[in-house]
Amino acid sequence: MENILVHRDEISLKLAFDDAFHPSELHPKADHWYPKYKLSLLDKSFEFKGWFTGQFWYLNGDNLIVFEEYVNQTFDSESIKHDGDIELRLFLIDFKRSAVTKFSRLRNGRFDVLRLTEDDRIIYLKKQHDKTGEFEINLNSLEFELISRINND
Repeated sequence: MENILVHRDEISLKLAFDDAFHPSELHPKADHWYPKYKLSLLDKSFEFKGWFTGQFWYLNGDNLIVFEEYVNQTFDSESIKHDGDIELRLFLIDFKRSAVTKFSRLRNGRFDVLRLTEDDRIIYLKKQHDKTGEFEINLNSLEFELISRINND
């Protein structure tokens, strides 16, 4: 797997590939690939905490970017015994606000972010096995943290 560049006007981000857990390296009941990426500015002057799946979506042109993030604090082949041990959430960067927020959670599934409506609702899907549910959240109801205030130590 390779690094993924995420472009937005004058700012470039990078999802740097770190590792991927192949099903043969995991407990037999965990039967999916789990790639791990770190998200940072292209020049690595700033790195966001946490691990990311490599999935992302642009909304509102490229003013908003939503990333699929692993919630798991410990993320290694020892801690993954079943697919249900993997929990995801959505991590949003709002470039107009220079802020980030996290929302929604899902265990044993995937997200698909569809669109931002004219009245600022994010429409997204949660996919688990053969079930898919559509959800929405109002962008203005989310609590944002300014990027400049993120303690990255």
